Amino acid sequence: MHVHAIKGETEVKYWISQKLNMIPCSNSFNLTLIKQLEIEELLIEYLPYIMKTWNSYFNNFQS
Repeated sequence: MHVHAIKGETEVKYWISQKLNMIPCSNSFNLTLIKQLEIEELLIEYLPYIMKTWNSYFNNFQS
């Protein structure tokens, strides 16, 4: 499971571990520490919604 965050000239991809609720950052472009912290704060806040939506989408997609 992963999510992409894009805003202006900044782009980053986060992998989400459903078992560990970990959010490691990968493949970032033009990402400052301030922007990274803002994005990670939002990801943590919305993590249950992101995981539920991802699982719902891909379970329906594979059926």
